[in-house]
Amino acid sequence: MHSPPDHDALLDSVANLLAGLRSRLLPAMLVVPFDCEDAELHALMRLQGIASVVARNPVIDTSMQGRIEHNGEWTYPAGAARSVLYLGWRRAIRPRRLFEAMRAGMSHITALDVGGRWHTLRIPVWYLKYLQSRLQQYRYQYPFVYPRPKPCERRAMLDPRRGDRLARMLEEIHTDVEPLPRRNKVLLVTYGLWAGGAERQLMNTALGLKAAGIDVEVLSINTEAQGAEFYRSRIEIQVPVHDLSYLPSKLLRESSGTLNTYFHSIPSTALKGLYSLLPLDFIDDMVSMAAVIRLIRPGVVHLWQDYTNLVGGMAAVVAGVPRVIMAGRNLAPCNFAYHTTYMRFAYGALLQMSGVSLINNSHSGAASYCKWLDMPQERVAVVHNGIDANTFAHDEDRGRSFREQWKIPQDSPLVGGILRFSEEKDPFLWLQVASKVRERIPGARFFLAGDGKLCQQVGARIQELGLADCLVQPGVVQDIDAAYSAMDVLLLASAKEGLPNVLIEAQMAACPVVATDVGGVAETIDDGNTGWVVRQREADLLADRVCQVLQDPEWRKQARHLGPIHANREFGLARMMSDTLAVYDLETA
Repeated sequence: MHSPPDHDALLDSVANLLAGLRSRLLPAMLVVPFDCEDAELHALMRLQGIASVVARNPVIDTSMQGRIEHNGEWTYPAGAARSVLYLGWRRAIRPRRLFEAMRAGMSHITALDVGGRWHTLRIPVWYLKYLQSRLQQYRYQYPFVYPRPKPCERRAMLDPRRGDRLARMLEEIHTDVEPLPRRNKVLLVTYGLWAGGAERQLMNTALGLKAAGIDVEVLSINTEAQGAEFYRSRIEIQVPVHDLSYLPSKLLRESSGTLNTYFHSIPSTALKGLYSLLPLDFIDDMVSMAAVIRLIRPGVVHLWQDYTNLVGGMAAVVAGVPRVIMAGRNLAPCNFAYHTTYMRFAYGALLQMSGVSLINNSHSGAASYCKWLDMPQERVAVVHNGIDANTFAHDEDRGRSFREQWKIPQDSPLVGGILRFSEEKDPFLWLQVASKVRERIPGARFFLAGDGKLCQQVGARIQELGLADCLVQPGVVQDIDAAYSAMDVLLLASAKEGLPNVLIEAQMAACPVVATDVGGVAETIDDGNTGWVVRQREADLLADRVCQVLQDPEWRKQARHLGPIHANREFGLARMMSDTLAVYDLETA
């Protein structure tokens, strides 16, 4: 699978595609959404019928080559093209690219459809189909806001029997597909590799499986959004990482130059029924993922977070994977803004399939899913997060250097926070607590790291509370372990939580913690010994505990000693990997 690319096969495949295009569509702008070597790009540029090339890694110093930026934008070259030839899934092309192509004088675009066939569409028609799919998705997300849906349509969208219908359709497809062999090969699937807690846990799992002798690979659905590949370089040192361009990239370099052999086992007629139950974009993602999974041929697919659980879970069932693990990383989706009406019946349908299981990283999260899905709690296994003790070991020298870097006095009490600036993390309550702590301990300093959609409002609130002279707001920090070593206490004031990694990591790094009692927070803290769980989300009560920690050096010394012991015992990597392998039903090599 990882053999060197066949340059001649890629050129032959592209030449055959060009030969199949109508003359009025040539010359074409070739868009290559996967990495190519220098020799391939030079050879592609010389093919008859190519006006220009847009690539992820351009190497040709010419105006006839453009670039695919990390954020997905295309830099258009100067060559005059009549159409676009996109060497990948058409679902991966963003609508804005269609407008840009039309402005550049291109009227048609050729790409892979969900059935693995090269298909040419007029760009205006394609964009109209996109608008139609977005309208359908809007109806699923906001069934009571959508202008005047007919009563029968509204009932259909909320009909509890849809789960049973979906389960029957999946069972029909699953029956027709030749099952993949049950073997010790694991595919971890995530929506993106952002700098988040779930993504960090995926990285720990991937590297832990590799160390245990398990054949493991990673598939990331969204690789074009900014920051979506934060952890990729760390993972692919040891574990292959793919995106959805993997299948076109692989098969275009095969001598056959065709994708049909990888789609023959996915019955398109049976898939048609799914379009009446699920959004079009969802089905497109599912079918393309099923083809990639079918090519990688894992014995276990382990999915992370809700959308990925559902689209990837169905893809794995369609691809004939014998063991599918859906991992919830928080409370049930009904608690969050991203919740859509299809999620509940889609989870219910998948959990009726043999070999499909749901896990969660906290007991509170598991209980939330079970209540939402109306099923007994034993149906959801709990696999607590695993943290590398070596990565987050306390280091006084690094802590001092960290304070110097951010101009924090060495002898000042330091309250730290590392969080995403979003409603569920409630950074405004965090700042309110900081203000009250400063009133009681004037020499205290504060360090609030993170980013998110509330970043601007957080900055304004810091100014309103008069904290600008004592609070450092650095954005996203890379050296989190040094930050923990510099803090005297870490504060988390969340309104909603799953199992917060930041609390586990801080205790692993010998930093006491204070946090609100939401979600799985209480599962992470040895209350009264390594930190404090505050039962009511009130600024005064949180400030009381923070001040108690800062003003009691003896307790703080004891907590620094007990924190790593507790965190390593309950949340060590070895324990997490043992529990994960038990869920997979695999044995180490």
